[in-house]
Amino acid sequence: MLATTSPTTASTLASFLLLKLSELAMDEYNLQKGVKKNVEALRRELESMQVALRKVGDVPYDQLGEEVNLWARDVRELSYDAEDVVDSFMVRVDDQGSKGMVKKVAGRFGKAKARHDIADEIKDIMERAREVAARRDRYKVDETVARFNNGVTHPAAAASDPRLYGLYRNKAELVGIDEACDDLIKALTMEAEGLSNQQLKVISIAGPGGLGKTTLAREVWDRLKPKFECTAFVAVSSTPNIEKVFKDMLLELDKTKYKDIHNLVRDEKQLIDELRDFLNNKRYFIVIDDIWDIPSWTAIRCALVENNAGSRIIATTRDFSIAEQIGIPHGLKALTPESSKKLFYGKIFGSEDKCPMDFVEVSEKILNKCGNVPLAIVTIASVLAAANTMRNPTNEWNKVYTSIGSGLGNNHDVKNMKKILSLSYYSLPSHLRTCFLYISIFPEDYKIERSRLVRMWIDEGFIEPEKDGDNLFELGYSYFCELIYRSLIQPLDYDSCLELTTTQTDLKMSQVRSLSIFSGSGISLLPSLSSFQVLRVLDLENCDLKKGCHLDLKHTLIVTSDVRLPSTIVELRRLMFLQVPENTILPEGMGNLTSLESPNFGKELRNLTKLRELELWWDEMDKSLEEVWIESLCNLHEIQNLRIFAVGDSSLDFMGERWMPSGRLWRFVTGVSCLFTIIPAWIRKNSSLLTNLTDLDICLKELRQEDLKALGRLPTLLFLDLDADKSECLLTCAGEFCWLRSFRLCIKDSLQLTFQLGALPRVEIVYLGYFSMQDTRDGGNVDFDVGLENLLSLELVYVYLRRTTGTIDSDMESAKSALRHAAQIHPNHPTLVIKESS
Repeated sequence: MLATTSPTTASTLASFLLLKLSELAMDEYNLQKGVKKNVEALRRELESMQVALRKVGDVPYDQLGEEVNLWARDVRELSYDAEDVVDSFMVRVDDQGSKGMVKKVAGRFGKAKARHDIADEIKDIMERAREVAARRDRYKVDETVARFNNGVTHPAAAASDPRLYGLYRNKAELVGIDEACDDLIKALTMEAEGLSNQQLKVISIAGPGGLGKTTLAREVWDRLKPKFECTAFVAVSSTPNIEKVFKDMLLELDKTKYKDIHNLVRDEKQLIDELRDFLNNKRYFIVIDDIWDIPSWTAIRCALVENNAGSRIIATTRDFSIAEQIGIPHGLKALTPESSKKLFYGKIFGSEDKCPMDFVEVSEKILNKCGNVPLAIVTIASVLAAANTMRNPTNEWNKVYTSIGSGLGNNHDVKNMKKILSLSYYSLPSHLRTCFLYISIFPEDYKIERSRLVRMWIDEGFIEPEKDGDNLFELGYSYFCELIYRSLIQPLDYDSCLELTTTQTDLKMSQVRSLSIFSGSGISLLPSLSSFQVLRVLDLENCDLKKGCHLDLKHTLIVTSDVRLPSTIVELRRLMFLQVPENTILPEGMGNLTSLESPNFGKELRNLTKLRELELWWDEMDKSLEEVWIESLCNLHEIQNLRIFAVGDSSLDFMGERWMPSGRLWRFVTGVSCLFTIIPAWIRKNSSLLTNLTDLDICLKELRQEDLKALGRLPTLLFLDLDADKSECLLTCAGEFCWLRSFRLCIKDSLQLTFQLGALPRVEIVYLGYFSMQDTRDGGNVDFDVGLENLLSLELVYVYLRRTTGTIDSDMESAKSALRHAAQIHPNHPTLVIKESS
């Protein structure tokens, strides 16, 4: 488990403090000359510490001495306390600018005392900074980093790479791999669109650490080796030595010719030329295991010549975005529950039927924690096998279950698993490490919503704009997506608890900086917020505050169904996010909240020029209200996420021609009762300008072929959800919907649709409905050959069949049979779900 008090966290805190110290030194705070001098000295000292912390953060946690970790903790505490001093001073000075002669005079005295106090406090902080700097030298922090960078590490840390064991798994442990092997072999051998079997084919396998990428690639490599003239299986690493990779490859390709290759001095170009010469006329099969970055892959790819000999390459990576750039992505799934049980029980008892009844219940709970991940199952099984030799094995198994996620002792397999998983963490840039570590504030088994997590990152100051004009929410969402691409986060469920982040182990309200109360905690008494003197982040989202819980809303805004929105909200000019329950009465002056980016109300919109998210509901829409909405929407140039709903049927044609969204729009959703007659003009005429639109959910009276083609030209569309009363005969062609992943189309009338070969090349999920089943004796059409087999990435198909008057059972069965046949002949054998309605 990675420590949340890591050097990376301390480095981030120091970064925040540096920005505030620079702000403090500005003339508007009118600091004494001596105080300014100390502030500048503190800033320089912290800059030096931050550089060292970043270097220390790249060293694996278990290779740092205890003294270095203590030093990083000291820097963290120093940064927290210094930031408290600066924040308290700024608040005291800013609050003195009240109106009225008496208040102004009092304000002058208040500011003078504040400046006197901060002079003493900055002096104390500076003394502590000097002590921390001295400990850095005493603990030899810089020498620790230098030893690691030079490859001189602790003997325990210099052990062999634990990933190596994945290459030599016992055949008994290769459970549930046969189907995955068959699928990958089929992908390697079948002809792809525009690619003959004689051309070089590159397939990439992506997935998180421990899922079995190396094991799968090795097994396929072993099975296919006899079909090729020469083969090689080489591993890269998160810190690759490309010259060594090339030498390993040459040795694998010809162990006799290149037996001394590692003793020869060859630069990268010479090795590339040697490999290209050797492979030039040969049919080869090479596996490149564990690619961490594109530059490494680019260098390796230069050596792999294309010779039309039917050669094949497999590359594995933990990063899905890298996989897409390497070659044809091949998804790797977790084990099925049945295979997980077989692997688990086989490792411990030999087979499932040999498991004693006393262990069945706890086994199910442990397997559920392992999430069908082979590495986790094998590792935990080795711990449990050892526990079976103890006096009370059942009790030991329950201890293992409760300790999963918090540490499992010093078992050798557990240490290897941690090293394998930690590689993903240490490959992250520092800003992503901080965001990733922050997730640990959530208790185990608590569901984290993406938007909430991004808002918390922003509140904590983890998201910093890279250039002027950058939107913090956009950056936060990109961080979130990158953690997914790197296989580091996945959906989880969390228990509820109270999380208090402090700088002391003995909790004091005056030192709480971040307060999160999670749903279901049942807290009935919360201290007055005035007790939290340095509170920066307050998160009560989804919290069920009991009656009698009174909150001071003077400086902090909380809105629940039981709390009336105060009129003073209009003074929170730096407020970026506001969510209120339905029917909340809002005070006058909401247009003053010019920093607001995410409300869920629609009043005084035209003034909220930074608005990023907007959800509109209405009961009735008349002409005068249409004018208000259009005027407001045309003034909101930052809108990215727009959702529109109505209680009754409502036409949206008034915004189809007169509103043109900016290129920032990434989601547009309408409710089923909000209809455009046809696709709006801003899609038909300007689809190429909507460069960020990835999610579109829209309802129409009629879907025409020309409109479908316009949708197919949207350059970044990933998710399309279409509802229409009726449609023309529709055809999707190659070159349309190039990035689409999910396609849903529902037509109330009979749906007539054909997918041509090469259409929707990346679509994985298709929803189709309703096919209107008409009696063939009345000229009805039950031809369900829609071309599903032409969607090359298809994994899942939902089809809704609707019976109408006169529909006969044979027509329904014919339709189902045609759909099943399409799924069977599809190379991916997608899952098919058919539902009927009347």
